[in-house]
Amino acid sequence: MTDLAQLQRQSVQDVPDARNGETGDGFWYGTYQRGDYLPQWGTRERERYLRTYYRHEFNWMGQSAFAGLIKKVKSAPWEIKGKRRVTYFQQVLRQADFGRGWGSLLSKVLLDYLRQDGGGFIEVIAPGNPLKAPTGPVTGLAPLDSYRCLPTGDPQYPVIYYSRKGQLHLMHRTRVIQLVDMPDGDESRPGYGLCALSRAISIVAQQIHMGRYITAQLDDKPKPGILAVANMTRPQIQQAFTEYQQESQRDELPPWGRTILLGSLDPAAKLEIAHTAFSQPPNGWSYKEYNDLHVNAWALALGVDVQELWQLSGGNIGSGQQSQILHAKSQGKTFSDILTSLERVLNDVLPETNEFEFKRHDPYEAQERAQTAQLWAGFTQSVGENMTADEKRRLLANMVEAAKDAITDENGEVVRMDDVSDEPPEEQIAGDTTPQDTSAPDPAATPQIVESTKAIQATRIDFELAFEDLLAARKELSERSMAARLRALLRQHGYFAFQDGLEDGGVKDGVLDDEDEAEFARILASQNAYVNNFAKDAAALSDTQAAVKPEMWWKSVELFYDAGRRSADRNGMYEWVLGATEEHCADCTRLNGQIHRMKDWVRKRWTPKSDRLECGGYFCDCRLVKRESVRAQGKF
Repeated sequence: MTDLAQLQRQSVQDVPDARNGETGDGFWYGTYQRGDYLPQWGTRERERYLRTYYRHEFNWMGQSAFAGLIKKVKSAPWEIKGKRRVTYFQQVLRQADFGRGWGSLLSKVLLDYLRQDGGGFIEVIAPGNPLKAPTGPVTGLAPLDSYRCLPTGDPQYPVIYYSRKGQLHLMHRTRVIQLVDMPDGDESRPGYGLCALSRAISIVAQQIHMGRYITAQLDDKPKPGILAVANMTRPQIQQAFTEYQQESQRDELPPWGRTILLGSLDPAAKLEIAHTAFSQPPNGWSYKEYNDLHVNAWALALGVDVQELWQLSGGNIGSGQQSQILHAKSQGKTFSDILTSLERVLNDVLPETNEFEFKRHDPYEAQERAQTAQLWAGFTQSVGENMTADEKRRLLANMVEAAKDAITDENGEVVRMDDVSDEPPEEQIAGDTTPQDTSAPDPAATPQIVESTKAIQATRIDFELAFEDLLAARKELSERSMAARLRALLRQHGYFAFQDGLEDGGVKDGVLDDEDEAEFARILASQNAYVNNFAKDAAALSDTQAAVKPEMWWKSVELFYDAGRRSADRNGMYEWVLGATEEHCADCTRLNGQIHRMKDWVRKRWTPKSDRLECGGYFCDCRLVKRESVRAQGKF
């Protein structure tokens, strides 16, 4: 786990400390300047206004849009994978929100995610001191009222929860989950974003005004405005209204019903009544057109298909084609973003042995895959005898995922039509009658593995940060102490890198066997001379020179990672790919495009940067790239 204290020491930022009451530049209310519809962003008052707007009876369009999206997420099937305690963690999710269930948890959290700038919050219930990381597996998940959660900006305690009993609770980062839409980098209000309701607040306000106007037009009450009556005194007008109210309260209405009777002062003069309404629709106003405009605006603010909010008309291109186009445009928007965010935060809660995943089913994507498969199948038929049957099968396995499962074995190798390997027999190097050397290669000849993973990147960050700390003390350390500390860094992070390599190669437990331990010790010993030379000159390094050293020394740690990958993936197929240099030696040119198992590249000692190459390996930028579902190609 990342050392947050170390990161805070090395960062130039002044991170708030929630334990000392620091929470950005404001606390619960603060001062704000009233805008058109909402108070100042990042205040508790704005959060309260957002709830009020959301619950308004004329905000039916926004409420319906939120309900549709939330129900879509709730209905998405999910599963927990793993070899241990799968049933237990499934039960934890099913019994979320104190037994109310998974759907209840999502409904409450996602509603706050969509309508509150502070987002939605989930409490991770687990044993141990609540101010520290859990001492055991999670026992429950429960939504927290967003209005009672104050984002602090403190990485260790990112949230303060204000309970119904008036108590303030510091929430440790491992015990709270915050989902924020469009998080903002404003340090004065850390942890706030801009929710969908904030983005569409002007549309909500217009819907409210439209609803009030239409209601006023449909009821039987005088419209708000100015009423001018000519040829009648004010007492007469008041008397007429009083009589109207009295008549309306009778059990049986008079013959003329709910009608106000007014009489002119002078029978010869006409009674004139002029009404000027306070509220007037815009020029050319159409309720349908404005609704269509608001639907499009809501779809944009929410990040969903317009069709999911409102039924589309076929128009000129047809409703089916509209649906496909809009679906394609919506991929990666709010729905997918919510599913991805939930997967990430829940996998942070679960142990490494288990994985939460939504089982996405996309009919449009399935149709697209089927069409792609049909195109490639047709292509392989059209080439006729220009490709062998095995070449066609290899092409289908590379380009069509469904075909790959059908025509490859358990190792991912394409099964030949005649089940006979077309790989040429291994040949001895001319004149070489000695047994092949199966020992590990020299570190300088380590193959480059181009795939980078989250695991090795985390190890790299930790190593380079630790190396920077070591460099910061270079003038105070003796040569002997510098060497000892550098060896310790290489030993610690090299071991982690070796484990990362094993895991990325398929050895999921990352445990080094006896051969791996011997290889680890050999690589570590090979670095002694470099360590001693560095320790001798470290104190004299300038700041500019020191700045590039962590990245340079990371190359030494990569040797352990590559060794782990070689150990775990001895039978993996790797292709020689030329680097970015302008000229390549004869060996690199000859090996380019060849594919062999990793153990064969290593055994033959044909590896990028190897001193066996014609170029000597000094400026070699070639790579060995892993290839799936291919056979060996070429001769060494």
